[in-house]
Amino acid sequence: MVYNGIDYQGTISNRLSWFGGVNGATTGLFDSVTFTDKTGDSAITGNEIIYTNGNVVEDSPAPSFIATDIWDERLWGISAEDGTLWYSKTLVSNTPVETNGDFSLYVPPNQTSQGTAQKPLCLAPMDEKQIIFCKSSILFITGSGPDATGAGSQYSEPIQIPSQVGCSNPRSIVQTPFGVMFQSDNGIWLLGRDLSVKFVGKDVEAYNSIPITSAVCVPGTNEVRFSLNNGTRLVYDLLADQWTSFSGLNIQSGTIINNLDTVVTTTGQVYQEAPGVYLDNSIPVTMGFTTGWINLSGLQGYQRAYWMEILGTFQSPHTYTLGIAYDYNPTIIQTATISPYNVVGSGSMVEQWDVFFKYDQCQSFQLTFNEISSGSAGAGLTISAINLVYGKKKTFARNIASKNRTG
Repeated sequence: MVYNGIDYQGTISNRLSWFGGVNGATTGLFDSVTFTDKTGDSAITGNEIIYTNGNVVEDSPAPSFIATDIWDERLWGISAEDGTLWYSKTLVSNTPVETNGDFSLYVPPNQTSQGTAQKPLCLAPMDEKQIIFCKSSILFITGSGPDATGAGSQYSEPIQIPSQVGCSNPRSIVQTPFGVMFQSDNGIWLLGRDLSVKFVGKDVEAYNSIPITSAVCVPGTNEVRFSLNNGTRLVYDLLADQWTSFSGLNIQSGTIINNLDTVVTTTGQVYQEAPGVYLDNSIPVTMGFTTGWINLSGLQGYQRAYWMEILGTFQSPHTYTLGIAYDYNPTIIQTATISPYNVVGSGSMVEQWDVFFKYDQCQSFQLTFNEISSGSAGAGLTISAINLVYGKKKTFARNIASKNRTG
């Protein structure tokens, strides 16, 4: 066994190692161990010098943290005791994180627009700023920290960002090319790199009450994926500003490992995404969506929708249905079932279909697409475009029922 200690040569301390058993014992547990140092000072000359040499601030234990991040090449944490921000000395490879009580920053409880004082709850690095989230407010600091002797700190005082929202869930915070996304008490928001605050989660407000357990921005894609504690995964496309959701694997949490999305399910299984492979643990994952109301001649204009042309790409055997609802009534009253005849490895992979409207004279219509599982996992299809053939007039609709007319 090897035991390390410190011996002294004048005012400089050098590392000393002991070999062998302790008090003649080689096994068992001890409440205390006694060492006898018989090594001469000359024998340890050249050994590692104690880290505090040169007036370096000594290390001391940090408190428990409720949230951490890495910024300015330091580990930052929010004290669970009083909300004080602690930061380490500059991180050095192959060296433990070093903290000291003087390396801390007190953030005074700030007054929100609701008049309540709040403490820091979450952290997020963004460019040259350390973002500090309270429950319903956001602050930031800039600058650089002190050297190992504690001198030269240039950190600014906390600066408040104009906002009526904040974040109390550190697991929801994720860095994106456009800024930091986070979950507030009333949905998912984006703090832009220009410090603007934008509500991007209006299309997924139905999930506001469900805590996010992890958030990742997937390399090589435009997607930010949020795992919820009910097994659902919300997916935000940064460029299209569109949302979708994943289901089937009951994902509990996720992270990025070797630039690949890696998840753990609610049953403890771990999966890693393989680009171009769509097996999903042999569990078919089907696609589905519902459009908004399509009114081609204004809100209640008169239109004739003749047919639609669907363009897509066949990937693997599949069947899907296309439901159509009319005139702002969400009840589907027309359904078309489409069963491609393509065989993998033969024939054209282009998938084109014409679907005619049963009630072509209408104010509006809504499309609901649902892929039906073929019993085997696979990519199914991709839909590139839906083209519409229709006519319209500059007048109001003539198909309103007489019972809905007065006068």
